[in-house]
Amino acid sequence: MRLTKSKLHPDFNYNVNVEETSPLTEKLIGLWLKHDPFIKIVAGDNHEIRRDAMLALLGENAAQRYMQRSKMTLPTPIVHPSHVRQKADEFLKDPQKRSRIIHQLVHWGSDTKINQENPDSHKTRMQIIHSLMGPLFLNSSPEQEKLIIEGLKVLVVTKTTSLGKTGEISPLVHHEILEKVSELLRYHYALITNQQKSHTEAIIRAHLLKSIQGLKETGHRSAYYVADDQARRKRLIAEKFPLKPDTYQGLLEIARHYTFSANTDFRRSSQKLLQDIKE
Repeated sequence: MRLTKSKLHPDFNYNVNVEETSPLTEKLIGLWLKHDPFIKIVAGDNHEIRRDAMLALLGENAAQRYMQRSKMTLPTPIVHPSHVRQKADEFLKDPQKRSRIIHQLVHWGSDTKINQENPDSHKTRMQIIHSLMGPLFLNSSPEQEKLIIEGLKVLVVTKTTSLGKTGEISPLVHHEILEKVSELLRYHYALITNQQKSHTEAIIRAHLLKSIQGLKETGHRSAYYVADDQARRKRLIAEKFPLKPDTYQGLLEIARHYTFSANTDFRRSSQKLLQDIKE
Protein backbone atom coordinates (compact mmCIF):
# COMPACT_ATOMS: atom_id res chain seq x y z
CA MET A 1 0.00 0.00 0.00
CA ARG A 2 1.37 3.40 -1.00
CA LEU A 3 1.68 5.92 1.79
CA THR A 4 -0.37 9.09 1.47
CA LYS A 5 -1.02 12.03 3.76
CA SER A 6 -4.19 10.37 4.96
CA LYS A 7 -2.13 7.49 6.33
CA LEU A 8 -0.31 9.80 8.71
CA HIS A 9 -1.48 10.19 12.26
CA PRO A 10 -4.40 12.70 12.11
CA ASP A 11 -3.13 14.79 15.03
CA PHE A 12 0.48 14.80 13.93
CA ASN A 13 1.98 18.23 13.19
CA TYR A 14 5.63 19.21 13.38
CA ASN A 15 4.90 22.93 12.93
CA VAL A 16 4.33 24.85 16.15
CA ASN A 17 0.82 26.26 16.23
CA VAL A 18 1.16 29.76 17.65
CA GLU A 19 -2.01 31.50 18.82
CA GLU A 20 -2.62 34.97 17.43
CA THR A 21 -3.82 36.41 20.73
CA SER A 22 -1.40 37.13 23.56
CA PRO A 23 -1.91 37.72 27.30
CA LEU A 24 -1.65 41.33 28.46
CA THR A 25 1.51 40.60 30.46
CA GLU A 26 3.16 39.24 27.34
CA LYS A 27 2.23 42.35 25.34
CA LEU A 28 3.61 44.65 28.04
CA ILE A 29 6.89 42.75 28.16
CA GLY A 30 7.04 42.94 24.36
CA LEU A 31 6.68 46.74 24.48
CA TRP A 32 9.35 46.93 27.16
CA LEU A 33 11.76 44.87 25.06
CA LYS A 34 11.10 47.10 22.07
CA HIS A 35 11.30 50.55 23.67
CA ASP A 36 13.42 50.34 26.83
CA PRO A 37 16.47 52.66 26.33
CA PHE A 38 18.90 50.34 28.10
CA ILE A 39 17.80 47.34 26.00
CA LYS A 40 18.20 49.45 22.85
CA ILE A 41 21.78 50.15 23.87
CA VAL A 42 22.54 46.50 24.63
CA ALA A 43 20.58 44.81 21.84
CA GLY A 44 20.53 47.44 19.12
CA ASP A 45 18.91 45.89 16.04
CA ASN A 46 19.67 42.35 17.13
CA HIS A 47 16.23 40.73 17.07
CA GLU A 48 17.59 37.45 18.39
CA ILE A 49 18.49 39.00 21.75
CA ARG A 50 14.93 40.25 22.26
CA ARG A 51 13.47 36.97 21.12
CA ASP A 52 15.74 35.04 23.50
CA ALA A 53 14.74 37.36 26.34
CA MET A 54 11.06 36.65 25.68
CA LEU A 55 11.88 32.95 25.43
CA ALA A 56 13.59 33.00 28.84
CA LEU A 57 10.80 35.02 30.48
CA LEU A 58 7.64 33.44 29.07
CA GLY A 59 8.55 30.44 26.94
CA GLU A 60 8.66 29.33 23.30
CA ASN A 61 5.13 30.24 22.19
CA ALA A 62 5.45 33.75 23.63
CA ALA A 63 8.76 34.23 21.84
CA GLN A 64 7.24 33.16 18.52
CA ARG A 65 4.22 35.42 19.00
CA TYR A 66 6.55 38.30 19.77
CA MET A 67 8.48 37.68 16.55
CA GLN A 68 5.27 37.53 14.54
CA ARG A 69 3.87 40.78 15.99
CA SER A 70 7.15 42.59 15.42
CA LYS A 71 7.37 41.18 11.89
CA MET A 72 10.93 40.20 12.57
CA THR A 73 12.44 37.48 10.45
CA LEU A 74 15.59 35.59 11.29
CA PRO A 75 17.91 34.37 8.55
CA THR A 76 17.28 30.80 7.45
CA PRO A 77 19.81 28.60 9.25
CA ILE A 78 22.19 26.34 7.38
CA VAL A 79 22.04 22.94 9.06
CA HIS A 80 24.97 20.57 8.69
CA PRO A 81 25.33 16.90 9.74
CA SER A 82 27.39 18.04 12.74
CA HIS A 83 24.37 19.99 14.03
CA VAL A 84 22.26 16.84 13.80
CA ARG A 85 24.85 14.84 15.72
CA GLN A 86 24.92 17.53 18.41
CA LYS A 87 21.15 17.23 18.75
CA ALA A 88 21.42 13.45 18.92
CA ASP A 89 23.92 13.73 21.78
CA GLU A 90 21.66 16.26 23.50
CA PHE A 91 18.75 13.84 23.10
CA LEU A 92 20.69 11.12 24.89
CA LYS A 93 21.88 13.41 27.69
CA ASP A 94 18.59 15.17 28.49
CA PRO A 95 15.39 13.04 28.50
CA GLN A 96 13.26 16.17 29.04
CA LYS A 97 14.17 17.49 25.59
CA ARG A 98 13.72 14.31 23.60
CA SER A 99 10.30 14.89 22.03
CA ARG A 100 11.24 18.47 21.14
CA ILE A 101 14.47 17.30 19.49
CA ILE A 102 12.61 14.74 17.38
CA HIS A 103 10.30 17.52 16.17
CA GLN A 104 13.27 19.75 15.40
CA LEU A 105 15.13 17.10 13.41
CA VAL A 106 12.06 16.34 11.31
CA HIS A 107 11.56 20.07 10.76
CA TRP A 108 15.17 20.43 9.60
CA GLY A 109 14.68 17.55 7.19
CA SER A 110 11.37 18.73 5.79
CA ASP A 111 11.60 22.54 5.68
CA THR A 112 12.04 23.82 2.11
CA LYS A 113 13.92 27.01 3.01
CA ILE A 114 16.41 25.23 5.25
CA ASN A 115 17.18 22.67 2.58
CA GLN A 116 17.47 25.29 -0.17
CA GLU A 117 20.10 27.19 1.80
CA ASN A 118 22.46 24.22 1.85
CA PRO A 119 23.63 22.65 -1.46
CA ASP A 120 24.62 19.53 0.50
CA SER A 121 21.34 19.33 2.40
CA HIS A 122 20.91 15.69 1.36
CA LYS A 123 23.87 14.84 3.60
CA THR A 124 22.14 16.54 6.51
CA ARG A 125 18.93 14.61 5.83
CA MET A 126 20.91 11.37 5.65
CA GLN A 127 22.33 12.14 9.10
CA ILE A 128 18.83 12.94 10.35
CA ILE A 129 17.60 9.52 9.20
CA HIS A 130 20.71 7.86 10.63
CA SER A 131 20.11 9.51 14.01
CA LEU A 132 16.32 9.11 14.16
CA MET A 133 16.49 5.42 13.24
CA GLY A 134 19.62 4.75 15.27
CA PRO A 135 20.46 6.12 18.73
CA LEU A 136 17.25 8.14 19.09
CA PHE A 137 15.01 5.20 18.24
CA LEU A 138 16.93 2.84 20.49
CA ASN A 139 16.70 5.22 23.45
CA SER A 140 13.16 6.48 22.92
CA SER A 141 10.04 5.98 25.00
CA PRO A 142 6.94 4.45 23.32
CA GLU A 143 5.53 7.94 22.70
CA GLN A 144 8.82 9.17 21.25
CA GLU A 145 9.10 6.04 19.15
CA LYS A 146 5.73 6.89 17.63
CA LEU A 147 6.91 10.45 16.90
CA ILE A 148 9.96 9.06 15.11
CA ILE A 149 7.93 6.72 12.92
CA GLU A 150 5.42 9.44 12.02
CA GLY A 151 8.29 11.85 11.37
CA LEU A 152 9.88 9.30 9.06
CA LYS A 153 6.64 9.19 7.08
CA VAL A 154 6.72 12.97 6.79
CA LEU A 155 10.23 12.83 5.35
CA VAL A 156 9.37 10.02 2.94
CA VAL A 157 6.06 11.31 1.64
CA THR A 158 5.10 14.88 2.51
CA LYS A 159 8.37 16.82 2.52
CA THR A 160 7.82 19.92 0.39
CA THR A 161 10.53 20.55 -2.19
CA SER A 162 11.58 23.62 -4.15
CA LEU A 163 9.86 22.12 -7.18
CA GLY A 164 6.52 22.12 -5.43
CA LYS A 165 6.45 18.35 -5.25
CA THR A 166 6.10 16.33 -2.07
CA GLY A 167 8.35 13.69 -0.65
CA GLU A 168 12.10 13.20 -0.53
CA ILE A 169 13.87 13.76 -3.87
CA SER A 170 17.41 12.53 -3.13
CA PRO A 171 18.06 8.85 -3.99
CA LEU A 172 20.82 8.82 -1.36
CA VAL A 173 18.39 9.82 1.37
CA HIS A 174 15.84 7.26 0.17
CA HIS A 175 18.57 4.62 0.27
CA GLU A 176 19.36 5.53 3.89
CA ILE A 177 15.66 5.36 4.80
CA LEU A 178 15.06 2.02 3.14
CA GLU A 179 18.26 0.57 4.60
CA LYS A 180 17.32 1.55 8.16
CA VAL A 181 13.73 0.36 7.79
CA SER A 182 14.97 -2.95 6.36
CA GLU A 183 17.42 -3.46 9.22
CA LEU A 184 14.76 -3.02 11.88
CA LEU A 185 12.21 -5.22 10.13
CA ARG A 186 14.74 -7.99 9.46
CA TYR A 187 15.93 -7.98 13.09
CA HIS A 188 12.33 -8.13 14.24
CA TYR A 189 11.60 -11.05 11.94
CA ALA A 190 14.78 -12.88 13.01
CA LEU A 191 13.69 -12.72 16.64
CA ILE A 192 10.06 -13.75 16.23
CA THR A 193 10.95 -16.69 14.01
CA ASN A 194 13.52 -18.01 16.49
CA GLN A 195 16.44 -18.02 14.11
CA GLN A 196 19.83 -19.05 15.41
CA LYS A 197 20.39 -17.04 18.57
CA SER A 198 24.06 -16.29 18.01
CA HIS A 199 23.33 -15.02 14.51
CA THR A 200 20.53 -12.78 15.74
CA GLU A 201 22.68 -11.26 18.47
CA ALA A 202 25.53 -10.71 16.04
CA ILE A 203 23.51 -8.71 13.53
CA ILE A 204 21.80 -6.63 16.21
CA ARG A 205 25.14 -5.91 17.88
CA ALA A 206 26.51 -4.74 14.52
CA HIS A 207 23.47 -2.52 14.11
CA LEU A 208 23.94 -0.94 17.53
CA LEU A 209 27.61 -0.28 16.93
CA LYS A 210 26.75 1.45 13.67
CA SER A 211 23.93 3.40 15.27
CA ILE A 212 26.05 4.99 17.98
CA GLN A 213 28.62 6.27 15.52
CA GLY A 214 28.38 9.26 13.22
CA LEU A 215 27.69 9.16 9.50
CA LYS A 216 31.03 7.58 8.60
CA GLU A 217 32.96 10.71 9.45
CA THR A 218 36.53 9.93 10.42
CA GLY A 219 37.35 10.61 14.01
CA HIS A 220 33.79 11.21 15.18
CA ARG A 221 32.28 9.24 17.99
CA SER A 222 29.09 9.96 19.80
CA ALA A 223 29.31 11.02 23.44
CA TYR A 224 27.34 7.86 24.06
CA TYR A 225 29.81 5.40 22.62
CA VAL A 226 29.66 3.93 26.14
CA ALA A 227 26.50 2.23 24.86
CA ASP A 228 28.87 -0.54 23.79
CA ASP A 229 28.61 -1.71 27.38
CA GLN A 230 27.26 -5.26 27.27
CA ALA A 231 24.57 -4.84 29.91
CA ARG A 232 23.21 -1.63 28.39
CA ARG A 233 23.26 -3.11 24.91
CA LYS A 234 21.28 -6.15 26.01
CA ARG A 235 18.76 -3.93 27.78
CA LEU A 236 18.25 -1.80 24.67
CA ILE A 237 17.75 -4.88 22.54
CA ALA A 238 15.27 -6.38 24.98
CA GLU A 239 13.27 -3.12 25.09
CA LYS A 240 13.08 -2.60 21.33
CA PHE A 241 12.91 -6.09 19.83
CA PRO A 242 10.56 -7.58 18.88
CA LEU A 243 9.11 -4.29 17.67
CA LYS A 244 5.89 -2.96 19.12
CA PRO A 245 2.87 -3.66 16.85
CA ASP A 246 2.32 0.01 15.93
CA THR A 247 6.00 0.51 15.20
CA TYR A 248 6.11 -2.63 13.09
CA GLN A 249 3.06 -1.58 11.08
CA GLY A 250 4.48 1.91 10.55
CA LEU A 251 7.76 0.54 9.23
CA LEU A 252 5.87 -1.95 7.11
CA GLU A 253 3.84 0.86 5.51
CA ILE A 254 7.07 2.63 4.57
CA ALA A 255 8.55 -0.56 3.11
CA ARG A 256 5.39 -1.13 1.07
CA HIS A 257 5.52 2.47 -0.15
CA TYR A 258 8.84 1.72 -1.86
CA THR A 259 7.30 -1.10 -3.87
CA PHE A 260 5.72 1.74 -5.92
CA SER A 261 9.01 3.60 -6.34
CA ALA A 262 10.07 4.73 -9.81
CA ASN A 263 13.58 3.67 -8.83
CA THR A 264 14.04 0.05 -9.89
CA ASP A 265 16.60 -0.73 -7.17
CA PHE A 266 14.36 0.60 -4.39
CA ARG A 267 11.37 -1.26 -5.79
CA ARG A 268 13.28 -4.55 -5.95
CA SER A 269 14.83 -4.09 -2.51
CA SER A 270 11.48 -3.40 -0.87
CA GLN A 271 9.83 -6.31 -2.67
CA LYS A 272 12.60 -8.68 -1.55
CA LEU A 273 12.35 -7.39 2.01
CA LEU A 274 8.61 -8.07 2.13
CA GLN A 275 9.16 -11.54 0.69
CA ASP A 276 11.91 -12.33 3.21
CA ILE A 277 9.78 -11.31 6.19
CA LYS A 278 6.72 -13.10 4.76
CA GLU A 279 4.62 -9.96 4.28
